[in-house]
Amino acid sequence: MLLNYLKKINKISDDYFDSIRIILDEKLHYFGEHFKNPSEFRLPLNKLKDFIYDLIFRVYFILDHIFLIIKINKKKRPNLLSSSYFNLDDNLSDYGFNVYRPPWSIKKGQNIGCDWELFNSTLEIKRLLKNSDFQYFLSDDFLTKYTNFQFNLTIWLKKSQIKGVIVPNDVSFFENVLIKTSKKLGIPTYVFLHGFPGRYNNIDDNRADFLVVWGEKLKKNFVDAGFKKDKILVAGHPDYNRINLNQNLKFDFSNILVLTKSLNGANHSDKEVLSDRGNAILYLKIIETVLKKNGVKKVRLRLHPSENSNWYHKYLNNEFYIIDLEPLHTSISSSSLVIGPTSTVFLESICHGVNYLVFEPVFNSLDILNNPIVPPFDGSDMNIPIANSEEKLNFFLRNKIYVNPNCIFDYLNKSLDLSFLDNLKF
Repeated sequence: MLLNYLKKINKISDDYFDSIRIILDEKLHYFGEHFKNPSEFRLPLNKLKDFIYDLIFRVYFILDHIFLIIKINKKKRPNLLSSSYFNLDDNLSDYGFNVYRPPWSIKKGQNIGCDWELFNSTLEIKRLLKNSDFQYFLSDDFLTKYTNFQFNLTIWLKKSQIKGVIVPNDVSFFENVLIKTSKKLGIPTYVFLHGFPGRYNNIDDNRADFLVVWGEKLKKNFVDAGFKKDKILVAGHPDYNRINLNQNLKFDFSNILVLTKSLNGANHSDKEVLSDRGNAILYLKIIETVLKKNGVKKVRLRLHPSENSNWYHKYLNNEFYIIDLEPLHTSISSSSLVIGPTSTVFLESICHGVNYLVFEPVFNSLDILNNPIVPPFDGSDMNIPIANSEEKLNFFLRNKIYVNPNCIFDYLNKSLDLSFLDNLKF
């Protein structure tokens, strides 16, 4: 309600408000010691440090462009701009494209997609996003910076003859503006799904021309949420291009991995939800109680990347919950069972041959953090059993209730298919 009221009294256009909404919302909700880098946490301004930081980036930019000229001249191929996750950029390159990374999402070994003006404009906005307060983003000064950034982005996209734009989401400020700018230029835009959806509405992931998902059931879920069927493309997953599925999933109590029920740092675009962060602790306390009934003495606990382990240490039994810091693939592979909420790790666990016990306790038809529970974690898929109460979690553990591993192919294509980009090669 607050943000819509501020939009009204400040006479902010729908287009501009849609771009800055996430910034304002994070300033309000991405706070507290629970998060690793909360919005109120700012390092003291250090002009020397900022100067050195800028200098390093500028040198990197110049060197990148020297090598880029040599590299691109050897490869006369259509150009894509991508801020996608996983190893998708490598797949796009192998498929016949020159792939650029935007200056706000630089990746080691990848070409930077910008010129000097866009590079400077991006650095300026990144500093403002980090150091400015809530009120500043409602000011005319930030609107001017926004307009200047969009102008520089437009010039570079035209000059570089970008054939298509691929982003991991359409909510983040830079990706949101990139989609808007590209669509005005007639450049096709694609949101390549970055994670297993924890929410469905017909606003988020719907701003680009196309949404690229991993499997047919994910497409169905988005269509059921109000998406147009012909804008959703099924392509598979870059990290699971060849799945060798183990039908005998591991399920024992020797090395259990538990996932946290993490809070969102901002609301989704369709509704405002207030969550009691104490329930993130409650979620783990319930799991601890049930596991101890089954003779388990300790487990590993894996936090969401946004979360602060020190906060959890203050509220948990640290002899029972041991924080897991291994790379995700290593962590899952060494596990004998994974217990967690709605998460992309569900798919990764099954692909690694480890049973994933879904625990989504329901209170008044909502999850423990006051959010709607979405398919398939709502019990709508018979192949994926859901423990929606403490009693059911105990029952699943005692009776070793398994996921049907073949369900994975409903949500992940067996191979990556990038043929939807073929029309960009001409």
